[in-house]
Amino acid sequence: MIASITRGKDAGALGVYLHGPGRHNEHAYNPRVAGMVIAGSIPVTDPTKPGQWVANMRRAYRGRDDVARPVWQCSLRTAPEDRRLSDAEWADAAQVFAERLGFAEHPWVAVRHAEDHIHLALSRVAHDGRVWLGRHDYRATQDARRELETELGLVQAPVRRGVASPRTEVTQVQPGEFRMFTEQGRVVPRAVLAGQVLAAANTAAGRGRDAFEAELVERGIDFAVNQASTGTVSGYRFATPVAAHADQRGEQVWFKASQLDKKLAWRVLSQVLEPLPVVETEQEFTPGSKQPMTGTGIRWGGPSSSRTGCRPATNPWTSSRRPCARTGPA
Repeated sequence: MIASITRGKDAGALGVYLHGPGRHNEHAYNPRVAGMVIAGSIPVTDPTKPGQWVANMRRAYRGRDDVARPVWQCSLRTAPEDRRLSDAEWADAAQVFAERLGFAEHPWVAVRHAEDHIHLALSRVAHDGRVWLGRHDYRATQDARRELETELGLVQAPVRRGVASPRTEVTQVQPGEFRMFTEQGRVVPRAVLAGQVLAAANTAAGRGRDAFEAELVERGIDFAVNQASTGTVSGYRFATPVAAHADQRGEQVWFKASQLDKKLAWRVLSQVLEPLPVVETEQEFTPGSKQPMTGTGIRWGGPSSSRTGCRPATNPWTSSRRPCARTGPA
């Protein structure tokens, strides 16, 4: 999914473009002609015309000369290889973007005028005067679209090197690879392989190397372990079958983990794959009694904390906590 952001001064011009035939009559969404509102915070009685939502946005930002470009627009386009998304799926995707970027309570609409893309139109000024600043909107947009690519099973689009920050969960590609995707509609093999390996690692999280390697085999990914004579593992190399991706000599192309995604570096991946600790629960006791705990249970925190002896493990990719495995009574 490719996201493209622009800002402007007037919603009217944007509305004419989104609901019009386009510069080359390309806006035709069979059986509808031109654009149609499929989601948003602005109620409309005729979704095929821009008049109502344009007037609503203008009322919101009228008189706010301190906001130089009050209209924000973002197009979301799927890859040529992707399946056709329904209006409902696009509407859900638009809502995810609105919530992730923080403008869900501002005046906004999602307009669809083609099979493969929609446009989000937003008044950065809300009716109560609040202004959506849109700082780091590019980075936030990439995070949101990556989430949707995974959820909807879409091709994972690359991002130009140097644009996203190190925090952004995207596969970095070279300018030539980015043009391959955006201008020629061709899939970037390295980006696809990175997405598959990351998915395998996510599925195998907390279950060890054997589970991870089994997930790779199931996805048809070849791999090699970088292992010293002492048995110490320092990382992996990955490749797709020759039939899927070969160099000019017809040989298989291998990538180091760091060439695919920084999250696949062994110092990070090993923490993700590390099996969860099994922690015994402590024996129940009556508050105030001197009955000792049994097993290896340890209470974390004060009296209100759980008596399970369990501190959830943290996933270094997402900073989310994974539940501990436990023995003993539930």
